[in-house]
Amino acid sequence: MTHQGTLVCACVCLVTVSATVAGRQPGPARRGSGEGVYTTAVGRFGGARRGTCWRKPVLRVTVLHPVRKAARSLAVPKQDWLSGAYDPVPHIVERVKKLKKGDYIKYTTVVLSGEVLIHDLSPYRLQEGEDDPDACLFEGSRELRKGRTPCLVVTLSRFAEKTEAMLPTVKGPDGKPRPHPDMARTVSTLRKGQVVDVEIAKRRGTAQLEYISPYAPPAVGQFVQVGEQTRDGRRTVNIAIRTSDGPTVFPVVRRGRGRYQAPDPRVVAAAKRLRPGDRVAVKTRRAPEGTVAVKIQKAPAAGKDVAAKGSR
Repeated sequence: MTHQGTLVCACVCLVTVSATVAGRQPGPARRGSGEGVYTTAVGRFGGARRGTCWRKPVLRVTVLHPVRKAARSLAVPKQDWLSGAYDPVPHIVERVKKLKKGDYIKYTTVVLSGEVLIHDLSPYRLQEGEDDPDACLFEGSRELRKGRTPCLVVTLSRFAEKTEAMLPTVKGPDGKPRPHPDMARTVSTLRKGQVVDVEIAKRRGTAQLEYISPYAPPAVGQFVQVGEQTRDGRRTVNIAIRTSDGPTVFPVVRRGRGRYQAPDPRVVAAAKRLRPGDRVAVKTRRAPEGTVAVKIQKAPAAGKDVAAKGSR
């Protein structure tokens, strides 16, 4: 029998016995409750302490969600569930001892009679850009047809949570719809597990990929100014910063369709709140008119940024 099978059988037997002694019999698993299903996720270590599970002394590990302000208390299985002694499985205990609060971890859990148990836990090393809110890991792509229209669907993940998005379709030279050729070409060059910059929008209830490209770190420097100009009725907004390579100017990305396109008001508003000399990070992407700014925000001081990366 496998290790997973042994754990499930032992824990289920213990729950049945302990619940009967307490005067209650555990009911059947509710549909959709995830009972007996193994789930893998990524989080941040929040600490460990002694606690109880099914009235038995256990080690409980607190795991923080990597994005949302949420925490989970997970029980480490005992070596002998029939014993009243404190005896968590040693391989998980040893890994927990080496963790510091805030470290990223990859962990696998299983739900048994309403209790979430840790099946496995190990340190998780982030790739560059993986913690960027606009970045994901590329997991793969697949072709499908919606009626007579060929489509290309991309699978992405962020901290082990997967999502799917469809490439937009355009008319080809023969007048028939097909996946956007430039984006499809980019997707074909990506490898599984690669960090990518993405932008996803909801179109008629479907997640549609608006942009995808290999991850590029933001340009960091000192904010200089934001300027506007209008030429032939077309308004453009430029952001000027000073990097280690010298002065750099980024046009603000344009949003909208056709003649209704205009510089992204959110990026413009964020730039106007800055003061000259502020240390900023400008997120950019490729566009027909060149490299454009899609986000600007204050960046941490150089020393703090290095210290934060070193703690991961």
